Amino acid sequence: MIQCYNGDCKFTILRNTECSNCGTDNTLEVLEAAFKKLEVNGLESFNEFMLAHFPLKEIRDKHEVRLLSLEKEHLTSKLQKIQKVQVK
Repeated sequence: MIQCYNGDCKFTILRNTECSNCGTDNTLEVLEAAFKKLEVNGLESFNEFMLAHFPLKEIRDKHEVRLLSLEKEHLTSKLQKIQKVQVK
């Protein structure tokens, strides 16, 4: 059991589920937090975070693919912002 990652909710739910109270997809929230850990603290901190939240390797692997997708979106967004600044 974990608390919902929605700052306004904090309802107790099963890990890797949608919150029955507010509807937050907590899997995505966990992956966003993992991405921030990777960006700020590096790979070792990221690996510890993923292991703590997803103890089964098969599940970690599945979510790491989703994390790579989030990372790609983040980098694309950064690139678009840089391009807009250069155009001005």
